[in-house]
Amino acid sequence: MADPRRSVFVKLLAILLATGGAIAIVVSVGIGLATRRDPHSQRFAALNLGKYLRDITSELGTPPDEAAVRRLSNELDLEMRVEHGGRAISTEDDLPAIAELRQHRFKWRRRFGYPIGRYDDRLFLIYDRGGTSYAFFTPPNFIIDFREEYMIPVALLLAAILGGSWLAFRRVLSPLRDLSAGVAAMGQGKLEVDVPVKGKDELGALASSFNSMARRVQEMVASREQLLLDVSHELRSPMTRIKLALEMMEGDAAGRKSIADDLREMERLTSSLLDSARLYTLQDGLPTEDLDIGALATALAGPYRARAPGVTGPASGAVNAAANPEATATAFRNVLENALKYASDAARPIDITLETAADAVFLVVTDYGPGLPEAELERVFEPFYRVDKSRSKETGGFGLGLSLARRLMRAQGGDVTLTSGPGRGVRAELRFKRASA
Repeated sequence: MADPRRSVFVKLLAILLATGGAIAIVVSVGIGLATRRDPHSQRFAALNLGKYLRDITSELGTPPDEAAVRRLSNELDLEMRVEHGGRAISTEDDLPAIAELRQHRFKWRRRFGYPIGRYDDRLFLIYDRGGTSYAFFTPPNFIIDFREEYMIPVALLLAAILGGSWLAFRRVLSPLRDLSAGVAAMGQGKLEVDVPVKGKDELGALASSFNSMARRVQEMVASREQLLLDVSHELRSPMTRIKLALEMMEGDAAGRKSIADDLREMERLTSSLLDSARLYTLQDGLPTEDLDIGALATALAGPYRARAPGVTGPASGAVNAAANPEATATAFRNVLENALKYASDAARPIDITLETAADAVFLVVTDYGPGLPEAELERVFEPFYRVDKSRSKETGGFGLGLSLARRLMRAQGGDVTLTSGPGRGVRAELRFKRASA
Protein backbone atom coordinates (compact mmCIF):
# COMPACT_ATOMS: atom_id res chain seq x y z
CA MET A 1 0.00 0.00 0.00
CA ALA A 2 1.28 3.48 -0.88
CA ASP A 3 2.55 5.74 1.91
CA PRO A 4 -0.11 8.48 2.45
CA ARG A 5 2.68 10.98 3.14
CA ARG A 6 4.05 10.30 -0.33
CA SER A 7 0.67 10.35 -2.07
CA VAL A 8 0.80 11.58 -5.65
CA PHE A 9 -2.40 13.51 -5.01
CA VAL A 10 -0.79 15.28 -2.07
CA LYS A 11 2.18 16.10 -4.28
CA LEU A 12 0.00 17.53 -7.02
CA LEU A 13 -2.02 19.55 -4.51
CA ALA A 14 1.17 20.90 -2.95
CA ILE A 15 2.51 21.87 -6.38
CA LEU A 16 -0.74 23.65 -7.27
CA LEU A 17 -0.84 25.53 -3.96
CA ALA A 18 2.83 26.49 -4.17
CA THR A 19 2.44 27.64 -7.77
CA GLY A 20 -0.66 29.70 -7.04
CA GLY A 21 0.91 31.25 -3.96
CA ALA A 22 4.14 32.09 -5.77
CA ILE A 23 2.28 33.68 -8.68
CA ALA A 24 0.11 35.75 -6.32
CA ILE A 25 3.16 36.97 -4.38
CA VAL A 26 5.13 37.86 -7.50
CA VAL A 27 2.20 39.69 -9.09
CA SER A 28 1.44 41.61 -5.88
CA VAL A 29 5.06 42.56 -5.31
CA GLY A 30 5.52 43.47 -8.96
CA ILE A 31 2.51 45.76 -9.00
CA GLY A 32 3.59 47.28 -5.72
CA LEU A 33 7.08 47.96 -7.04
CA ALA A 34 5.73 49.33 -10.29
CA THR A 35 3.50 51.88 -8.55
CA ARG A 36 5.42 52.44 -5.28
CA ARG A 37 6.21 55.91 -3.99
CA ASP A 38 8.25 56.56 -0.88
CA PRO A 39 6.69 58.64 1.98
CA HIS A 40 8.86 61.67 1.22
CA SER A 41 7.72 61.80 -2.39
CA GLN A 42 4.09 61.41 -1.31
CA ARG A 43 4.38 64.32 1.18
CA PHE A 44 6.18 66.37 -1.44
CA ALA A 45 3.45 65.67 -3.99
CA ALA A 46 0.65 66.50 -1.51
CA LEU A 47 2.26 69.84 -0.49
CA ASN A 48 2.89 70.96 -4.03
CA LEU A 49 -0.51 69.82 -5.22
CA GLY A 50 -2.16 71.79 -2.43
CA LYS A 51 -0.25 74.97 -3.30
CA TYR A 52 -1.01 74.47 -6.97
CA LEU A 53 -4.74 74.14 -6.26
CA ARG A 54 -4.76 77.25 -4.05
CA ASP A 55 -3.00 79.27 -6.74
CA ILE A 56 -5.45 78.13 -9.43
CA THR A 57 -8.55 78.81 -7.32
CA SER A 58 -7.21 82.23 -6.25
CA GLU A 59 -6.78 83.16 -9.89
CA LEU A 60 -10.38 82.12 -10.58
CA GLY A 61 -11.62 84.60 -7.95
CA THR A 62 -14.45 84.53 -5.43
CA PRO A 63 -17.09 84.20 -6.62
CA PRO A 64 -15.49 82.39 -9.59
CA ASP A 65 -15.24 84.29 -12.85
CA GLU A 66 -16.48 82.21 -15.81
CA ALA A 67 -14.04 83.84 -18.25
CA ALA A 68 -11.13 83.01 -15.94
CA VAL A 69 -12.37 79.42 -15.62
CA ARG A 70 -12.46 78.91 -19.37
CA ARG A 71 -9.10 80.64 -19.90
CA LEU A 72 -7.30 78.47 -17.33
CA SER A 73 -9.00 75.36 -18.71
CA ASN A 74 -7.46 76.04 -22.13
CA GLU A 75 -4.05 76.96 -20.67
CA LEU A 76 -3.79 73.89 -18.40
CA ASP A 77 -5.54 71.41 -20.75
CA LEU A 78 -7.94 70.54 -17.92
CA GLU A 79 -11.72 70.50 -17.91
CA MET A 80 -13.32 72.20 -14.88
CA ARG A 81 -16.62 72.35 -13.07
CA VAL A 82 -17.04 75.05 -10.41
CA GLU A 83 -20.05 75.23 -8.09
CA HIS A 84 -20.69 78.28 -5.83
CA GLY A 85 -23.91 79.44 -4.20
CA GLY A 86 -26.17 77.34 -6.38
CA ARG A 87 -24.41 78.47 -9.57
CA ALA A 88 -22.32 76.09 -11.70
CA ILE A 89 -19.68 76.81 -14.34
CA SER A 90 -18.70 73.84 -16.58
CA THR A 91 -16.20 73.87 -19.46
CA GLU A 92 -17.97 70.86 -20.97
CA ASP A 93 -21.68 70.22 -21.08
CA ASP A 94 -21.45 66.53 -20.06
CA LEU A 95 -19.35 66.96 -16.91
CA PRO A 96 -21.23 65.52 -13.90
CA ALA A 97 -22.23 67.44 -10.81
CA ILE A 98 -19.70 67.46 -7.97
CA ALA A 99 -22.23 65.80 -5.64
CA GLU A 100 -22.34 62.86 -8.05
CA LEU A 101 -18.55 62.68 -8.17
CA ARG A 102 -18.37 62.47 -4.39
CA GLN A 103 -20.10 59.06 -4.62
CA HIS A 104 -17.11 57.56 -6.45
CA ARG A 105 -14.33 55.56 -4.86
CA PHE A 106 -11.24 57.73 -4.29
CA LYS A 107 -8.35 55.40 -4.91
CA TRP A 108 -5.51 57.88 -4.40
CA ARG A 109 -6.84 60.01 -1.47
CA ARG A 110 -4.33 58.63 1.05
CA ARG A 111 -1.40 59.09 -1.30
CA PHE A 112 -2.06 62.72 -2.29
CA GLY A 113 -4.38 63.94 0.50
CA TYR A 114 -7.20 64.92 -1.88
CA PRO A 115 -10.17 62.98 -3.28
CA ILE A 116 -8.96 61.70 -6.63
CA GLY A 117 -11.04 59.21 -8.58
CA ARG A 118 -11.85 57.93 -12.05
CA TYR A 119 -14.84 58.99 -14.12
CA ASP A 120 -15.20 56.98 -17.32
CA ASP A 121 -11.77 57.28 -18.98
CA ARG A 122 -10.63 60.41 -17.04
CA LEU A 123 -9.18 61.10 -13.63
CA PHE A 124 -10.78 63.84 -11.55
CA LEU A 125 -9.86 65.75 -8.37
CA ILE A 126 -12.28 67.55 -6.03
CA TYR A 127 -11.12 70.64 -4.09
CA ASP A 128 -13.20 72.70 -1.65
CA ARG A 129 -12.25 76.24 -0.63
CA GLY A 130 -14.22 79.14 0.85
CA GLY A 131 -17.65 77.71 0.12
CA THR A 132 -16.75 76.90 -3.49
CA SER A 133 -16.31 73.39 -4.85
CA TYR A 134 -14.01 72.70 -7.76
CA ALA A 135 -13.69 69.57 -9.92
CA PHE A 136 -10.72 69.22 -12.27
CA PHE A 137 -10.76 66.57 -15.04
CA THR A 138 -7.84 65.15 -17.03
CA PRO A 139 -8.16 64.71 -20.81
CA PRO A 140 -9.92 61.49 -21.98
CA ASN A 141 -7.98 58.19 -22.08
CA PHE A 142 -5.66 59.31 -19.31
CA ILE A 143 -3.32 56.48 -18.24
CA ILE A 144 -1.11 56.30 -15.19
CA ASP A 145 2.41 55.29 -16.18
CA PHE A 146 3.84 52.21 -14.53
CA ARG A 147 7.48 51.82 -13.73
CA GLU A 148 8.27 49.68 -16.71
CA GLU A 149 11.70 48.61 -15.50
CA TYR A 150 9.99 46.14 -13.15
CA MET A 151 7.77 44.54 -15.75
CA ILE A 152 10.46 42.44 -17.48
CA PRO A 153 11.79 40.91 -14.22
CA VAL A 154 8.23 40.18 -13.09
CA ALA A 155 7.43 38.49 -16.42
CA LEU A 156 10.64 36.45 -16.20
CA LEU A 157 9.82 35.36 -12.65
CA LEU A 158 6.33 34.28 -13.71
CA ALA A 159 7.79 32.34 -16.63
CA ALA A 160 10.31 30.68 -14.29
CA ILE A 161 7.53 29.72 -11.84
CA LEU A 162 5.34 28.26 -14.57
CA GLY A 163 8.30 26.43 -16.12
CA GLY A 164 9.29 25.00 -12.73
CA SER A 165 5.72 23.88 -12.10
CA TRP A 166 5.59 22.19 -15.51
CA LEU A 167 8.85 20.36 -14.81
CA ALA A 168 7.58 19.31 -11.38
CA PHE A 169 4.33 17.96 -12.83
CA ARG A 170 6.28 16.19 -15.57
CA ARG A 171 8.55 14.55 -13.02
CA VAL A 172 5.69 13.49 -10.74
CA LEU A 173 3.65 12.07 -13.63
CA SER A 174 6.55 10.44 -15.51
CA PRO A 175 5.60 6.98 -14.14
CA LEU A 176 2.29 7.31 -16.01
CA ARG A 177 4.15 7.65 -19.31
CA ASP A 178 6.23 4.57 -18.48
CA LEU A 179 3.10 2.66 -17.52
CA SER A 180 1.32 3.73 -20.71
CA ALA A 181 4.26 2.52 -22.80
CA GLY A 182 4.25 -0.78 -20.90
CA VAL A 183 0.52 -1.30 -21.46
CA ALA A 184 0.95 -0.54 -25.18
CA ALA A 185 3.83 -3.02 -25.45
CA MET A 186 1.85 -5.69 -23.64
CA GLY A 187 -1.09 -5.07 -25.95
CA GLN A 188 1.24 -5.84 -28.86
CA GLY A 189 2.10 -9.21 -27.33
CA LYS A 190 5.43 -8.23 -25.73
CA LEU A 191 4.82 -9.93 -22.40
CA GLU A 192 8.41 -9.45 -21.17
CA VAL A 193 7.71 -5.75 -20.54
CA ASP A 194 8.95 -4.35 -17.22
CA VAL A 195 7.91 -0.85 -16.13
CA PRO A 196 10.43 1.14 -14.03
CA VAL A 197 9.22 1.64 -10.44
CA LYS A 198 9.91 5.25 -9.42
CA GLY A 199 9.10 6.22 -5.86
CA LYS A 200 6.83 4.74 -3.22
CA ASP A 201 3.63 6.68 -3.97
CA GLU A 202 0.46 5.42 -5.70
CA LEU A 203 2.10 5.49 -9.13
CA GLY A 204 5.04 3.47 -7.86
CA ALA A 205 2.66 0.93 -6.33
CA LEU A 206 0.69 0.83 -9.60
CA ALA A 207 3.86 0.19 -11.64
CA SER A 208 4.90 -2.58 -9.26
CA SER A 209 1.46 -4.20 -9.49
CA PHE A 210 1.56 -3.96 -13.29
CA ASN A 211 4.94 -5.70 -13.38
CA SER A 212 3.62 -8.47 -11.14
CA MET A 213 0.57 -8.89 -13.37
CA ALA A 214 2.72 -8.97 -16.51
CA ARG A 215 4.92 -11.69 -15.01
CA ARG A 216 1.88 -13.76 -14.02
CA VAL A 217 0.36 -13.40 -17.48
CA GLN A 218 3.69 -14.34 -19.06
CA GLU A 219 3.93 -17.43 -16.86
CA MET A 220 0.33 -18.44 -17.61
CA VAL A 221 0.78 -18.04 -21.37
CA ALA A 222 4.10 -19.87 -21.31
CA SER A 223 2.58 -22.71 -19.29
CA ARG A 224 -0.37 -23.00 -21.65
CA GLU A 225 1.77 -22.95 -24.77
CA GLN A 226 4.18 -25.47 -23.28
CA LEU A 227 1.22 -27.70 -22.45
CA LEU A 228 -0.04 -27.47 -26.03
CA LEU A 229 3.40 -28.27 -27.40
CA ASP A 230 3.87 -31.19 -25.05
CA VAL A 231 0.42 -32.65 -25.76
CA SER A 232 0.86 -32.20 -29.51
CA HIS A 233 4.24 -33.90 -29.52
CA GLU A 234 3.03 -36.71 -27.29
CA LEU A 235 0.04 -37.36 -29.57
CA ARG A 236 2.21 -37.87 -32.61
CA SER A 237 3.88 -41.02 -31.34
CA PRO A 238 0.67 -43.02 -30.67
CA MET A 239 -0.86 -41.70 -33.92
CA THR A 240 2.15 -43.00 -35.83
CA ARG A 241 1.79 -46.42 -34.19
CA ILE A 242 -1.94 -46.50 -34.99
CA LYS A 243 -1.22 -45.67 -38.62
CA LEU A 244 1.29 -48.52 -38.81
CA ALA A 245 -1.16 -50.91 -37.19
CA LEU A 246 -3.88 -49.74 -39.58
CA GLU A 247 -1.71 -50.54 -42.58
CA MET A 248 -1.28 -54.09 -41.30
CA MET A 249 -4.99 -54.68 -40.68
CA GLU A 250 -6.86 -56.93 -43.08
CA GLY A 251 -10.54 -56.91 -43.93
CA ASP A 252 -13.24 -54.48 -42.72
CA ALA A 253 -12.39 -51.77 -45.26
CA ALA A 254 -15.10 -49.47 -43.90
CA GLY A 255 -13.69 -49.68 -40.36
CA ARG A 256 -10.18 -48.99 -41.62
CA LYS A 257 -11.40 -45.96 -43.59
CA SER A 258 -13.19 -44.56 -40.53
CA ILE A 259 -10.08 -44.97 -38.40
CA ALA A 260 -7.92 -43.39 -41.13
CA ASP A 261 -10.27 -40.38 -41.34
CA ASP A 262 -10.11 -39.93 -37.57
CA LEU A 263 -6.33 -40.09 -37.68
CA ARG A 264 -6.19 -37.43 -40.39
CA GLU A 265 -8.39 -35.16 -38.26
CA MET A 266 -6.16 -35.72 -35.26
CA GLU A 267 -3.10 -34.89 -37.36
CA ARG A 268 -4.71 -31.67 -38.57
CA LEU A 269 -5.60 -30.76 -34.99
CA THR A 270 -2.06 -31.45 -33.83
CA SER A 271 -0.56 -29.37 -36.65
CA SER A 272 -2.94 -26.49 -35.92
CA LEU A 273 -2.08 -26.56 -32.22
CA LEU A 274 1.64 -26.52 -32.98
CA ASP A 275 1.28 -23.64 -35.47
CA SER A 276 -0.80 -21.68 -32.98
CA ALA A 277 1.72 -22.23 -30.19
CA ARG A 278 4.60 -21.11 -32.40
CA LEU A 279 2.78 -17.89 -33.29
CA TYR A 280 2.35 -17.06 -29.60
CA THR A 281 6.12 -17.14 -29.13
CA LEU A 282 6.75 -14.61 -31.91
CA GLN A 283 7.74 -11.15 -30.64
CA ASP A 284 8.65 -9.27 -33.82
CA GLY A 285 6.10 -10.84 -36.18
CA LEU A 286 6.63 -12.81 -39.36
CA PRO A 287 8.97 -11.57 -42.11
CA THR A 288 7.16 -10.14 -45.14
CA GLU A 289 8.00 -9.57 -48.78
CA ASP A 290 6.49 -7.90 -51.83
CA LEU A 291 3.85 -10.48 -52.80
CA ASP A 292 1.29 -10.58 -55.63
CA ILE A 293 -1.83 -11.36 -53.61
CA GLY A 294 -4.00 -11.84 -56.70
CA ALA A 295 -1.73 -14.47 -58.24
CA LEU A 296 -1.40 -16.32 -54.93
CA ALA A 297 -5.17 -16.35 -54.36
CA THR A 298 -5.80 -17.59 -57.91
CA ALA A 299 -3.36 -20.46 -57.47
CA LEU A 300 -4.68 -21.45 -54.03
CA ALA A 301 -8.34 -21.32 -55.12
CA GLY A 302 -7.79 -23.74 -58.00
CA PRO A 303 -8.32 -27.03 -56.11
CA TYR A 304 -11.53 -25.71 -54.52
CA ARG A 305 -13.36 -24.56 -57.67
CA ALA A 306 -14.98 -27.96 -58.21
CA ARG A 307 -16.43 -28.09 -54.70
CA ALA A 308 -20.03 -26.96 -54.15
CA PRO A 309 -21.20 -24.25 -54.47
CA GLY A 310 -18.15 -23.29 -56.57
CA VAL A 311 -15.54 -20.53 -56.42
CA THR A 312 -15.16 -17.52 -58.74
CA GLY A 313 -12.39 -14.90 -58.98
CA PRO A 314 -10.24 -13.13 -58.33
CA ALA A 315 -9.96 -10.94 -61.44
CA SER A 316 -6.61 -10.97 -63.19
CA GLY A 317 -4.12 -8.20 -62.52
CA ALA A 318 -1.20 -7.82 -60.16
CA VAL A 319 -2.01 -6.40 -56.72
CA ASN A 320 1.04 -6.39 -54.48
CA ALA A 321 1.14 -6.29 -50.69
CA ALA A 322 3.68 -6.77 -47.90
CA ALA A 323 2.94 -10.36 -46.84
CA ASN A 324 4.44 -13.65 -45.73
CA PRO A 325 3.72 -16.27 -48.44
CA GLU A 326 3.31 -19.31 -46.19
CA ALA A 327 1.23 -17.52 -43.55
CA THR A 328 -0.96 -15.89 -46.21
CA ALA A 329 -1.54 -19.21 -47.94
CA THR A 330 -2.61 -20.93 -44.70
CA ALA A 331 -4.86 -18.04 -43.62
CA PHE A 332 -6.54 -17.82 -47.04
CA ARG A 333 -7.12 -21.58 -47.23
CA ASN A 334 -8.65 -21.63 -43.74
CA VAL A 335 -11.03 -18.78 -44.59
CA LEU A 336 -11.99 -20.30 -47.95
CA GLU A 337 -12.55 -23.78 -46.48
CA ASN A 338 -14.72 -22.25 -43.76
CA ALA A 339 -16.85 -20.50 -46.40
CA LEU A 340 -17.20 -23.69 -48.47
CA LYS A 341 -18.17 -25.66 -45.38
CA TYR A 342 -21.01 -23.39 -44.26
CA ALA A 343 -22.25 -22.24 -47.69
CA SER A 344 -22.20 -25.58 -49.51
CA ASP A 345 -25.95 -25.37 -50.19
CA ALA A 346 -25.91 -21.75 -51.41
CA ALA A 347 -27.32 -20.91 -54.84
CA ARG A 348 -24.36 -18.70 -55.77
CA PRO A 349 -20.66 -19.58 -55.82
CA ILE A 350 -18.19 -18.03 -53.43
CA ASP A 351 -16.63 -14.81 -54.75
CA ILE A 352 -12.98 -13.92 -54.29
CA THR A 353 -12.20 -10.26 -54.96
CA LEU A 354 -9.34 -7.84 -54.41
CA GLU A 355 -9.80 -4.30 -53.08
CA THR A 356 -7.23 -1.57 -52.48
CA ALA A 357 -7.02 1.47 -50.21
CA ALA A 358 -4.40 4.15 -49.64
CA ASP A 359 -2.36 2.00 -47.23
CA ALA A 360 -3.92 -1.46 -47.44
CA VAL A 361 -4.89 -4.33 -49.73
CA PHE A 362 -7.95 -6.48 -49.03
CA LEU A 363 -8.42 -10.08 -50.16
CA VAL A 364 -12.18 -10.60 -49.79
CA VAL A 365 -13.96 -13.97 -49.62
CA THR A 366 -17.76 -13.63 -49.85
CA ASP A 367 -20.19 -16.53 -49.45
CA TYR A 368 -23.96 -16.53 -49.83
CA GLY A 369 -24.81 -19.02 -47.14
CA PRO A 370 -26.98 -18.62 -44.01
CA GLY A 371 -24.71 -15.94 -42.54
CA LEU A 372 -23.85 -15.29 -38.89
CA PRO A 373 -25.54 -13.28 -36.12
CA GLU A 374 -23.60 -10.15 -35.21
CA ALA A 375 -22.83 -11.55 -31.74
CA GLU A 376 -20.92 -14.46 -33.33
CA LEU A 377 -18.68 -12.42 -35.67
CA GLU A 378 -15.85 -12.07 -33.14
CA ARG A 379 -16.45 -15.24 -31.17
CA VAL A 380 -15.71 -17.45 -34.19
CA PHE A 381 -12.07 -16.29 -33.91
CA GLU A 382 -11.76 -17.81 -30.45
CA PRO A 383 -9.84 -21.13 -30.37
CA PHE A 384 -12.09 -24.21 -30.43
CA TYR A 385 -15.26 -22.09 -30.75
CA ARG A 386 -17.83 -23.48 -33.17
CA VAL A 387 -21.16 -22.00 -34.17
CA ASP A 388 -22.53 -25.55 -34.27
CA LYS A 389 -22.90 -26.13 -30.51
CA SER A 390 -23.45 -29.86 -31.05
CA ARG A 391 -19.93 -30.08 -32.55
CA SER A 392 -21.23 -32.77 -34.91
CA LYS A 393 -18.86 -34.58 -37.20
CA GLU A 394 -20.88 -33.56 -40.25
CA THR A 395 -19.87 -29.90 -39.96
CA GLY A 396 -16.30 -30.96 -39.23
CA GLY A 397 -13.36 -28.97 -37.94
CA PHE A 398 -12.15 -28.12 -34.45
CA GLY A 399 -12.84 -24.39 -34.35
CA LEU A 400 -9.17 -23.52 -34.93
CA GLY A 401 -9.20 -22.45 -38.60
CA LEU A 402 -10.33 -18.82 -38.23
CA SER A 403 -8.41 -18.41 -34.96
CA LEU A 404 -5.20 -19.50 -36.69
CA ALA A 405 -5.99 -17.34 -39.75
CA ARG A 406 -6.29 -14.22 -37.60
CA ARG A 407 -3.07 -14.95 -35.74
CA LEU A 408 -1.22 -15.52 -38.99
CA MET A 409 -2.55 -12.26 -40.47
CA ARG A 410 -1.78 -10.22 -37.37
CA ALA A 411 1.71 -11.72 -37.18
CA GLN A 412 2.45 -10.10 -40.57
CA GLY A 413 0.85 -6.73 -39.73
CA GLY A 414 -2.65 -7.44 -41.12
CA ASP A 415 -5.93 -8.81 -39.83
CA VAL A 416 -9.06 -10.82 -40.65
CA THR A 417 -12.53 -9.37 -40.06
CA LEU A 418 -16.03 -10.66 -40.78
CA THR A 419 -19.26 -8.87 -41.63
CA SER A 420 -22.57 -10.66 -41.92
CA GLY A 421 -26.20 -10.91 -40.96
CA PRO A 422 -28.64 -13.79 -40.77
CA GLY A 423 -29.60 -14.92 -44.26
CA ARG A 424 -27.15 -12.74 -46.17
CA GLY A 425 -23.90 -14.65 -46.14
CA VAL A 426 -20.51 -13.78 -44.70
CA ARG A 427 -17.90 -11.37 -46.07
CA ALA A 428 -14.38 -12.14 -44.84
CA GLU A 429 -11.68 -9.50 -45.39
CA LEU A 430 -8.00 -10.39 -45.18
CA ARG A 431 -6.21 -7.05 -44.80
CA PHE A 432 -2.55 -6.61 -45.80
CA LYS A 433 -0.22 -3.64 -45.70
CA ARG A 434 0.52 -2.18 -49.10
CA ALA A 435 3.89 -3.06 -50.55
CA SER A 436 6.48 -0.30 -50.34
CA ALA A 437 6.93 1.61 -53.58
